[in-house]
Amino acid sequence: MLFRSIEYSHFVSHGSRTQLGTQLFGTRGLIQGCFTHIVTFGAWQTLEVAHLLATLQSTAQHLYCAHEQPMFDENAVNAAYGVHSVHADPALCLDALQALVPLKRVCVAYDPCTTYHAIAAAMEQQRQRVHAALTARGIAVVYHHWTSEQMREHDLHTKLAGVDAVITLRDPAAQVHNQAVVDLCTHTQTPLCAFDRDSVANGAAIGCGIARGQYGAPLAYQLVTQATQRPEEGPVAPYQLTETPVVRFNPYTLTQQGVTLTPAQQALLQMKSVFDE
Repeated sequence: MLFRSIEYSHFVSHGSRTQLGTQLFGTRGLIQGCFTHIVTFGAWQTLEVAHLLATLQSTAQHLYCAHEQPMFDENAVNAAYGVHSVHADPALCLDALQALVPLKRVCVAYDPCTTYHAIAAAMEQQRQRVHAALTARGIAVVYHHWTSEQMREHDLHTKLAGVDAVITLRDPAAQVHNQAVVDLCTHTQTPLCAFDRDSVANGAAIGCGIARGQYGAPLAYQLVTQATQRPEEGPVAPYQLTETPVVRFNPYTLTQQGVTLTPAQQALLQMKSVFDE
């Protein structure tokens, strides 16, 4: 039997770099080297912890789960393996949204991550892909910048009056503000399209992406592989989850957010592929 028992501690950052740092630096076990493994969820959290482990010269093995592959610096020698996802073309989700809602102007809400320099480039690439897909369809784009600490709800509410839908990207703030955005879109009858699957389950009208639960099995495999292989076999390679090109919708909130379905659309939404579960 590989593991007879496992002792663990967990920390919640709530999207705050300050709160994460305070908790970690206040953890006696981390400073004294009592942990053999550190698992982080999210790209910026992973990079923050990698920097801390390098500062402490920790020998703990660092695993990560992230929507985007974290870009480590040369000092983060322990953060060499984990699970990240490879995302499908945003055009797939936008085509489905446009089939349900006539789109002339949309609001894209996202965090440019200017305070998280290591993931700012990945966020900009994501924004550019979505922007290109929207403009290629002749759809005008209005941007709403938020952070994990500040949603700027009044400003977003004002922008919703002049758009046909709201789109959220894969960023830390979107997860923090998900419920508030769902409530606002329901109140204003504005469809919400999300680029992560959990947001659809939590109330977005439509979206695509990888659910957080899909990272579990690959992460466990990474942990077991690292614990059992010999040092001469080298580091464990990162595991890539490839997003299934499938668009999801939430039947409970779709109509609540102002989408009026024709009988033909209702019939199509009830269809399932022979390969679906």
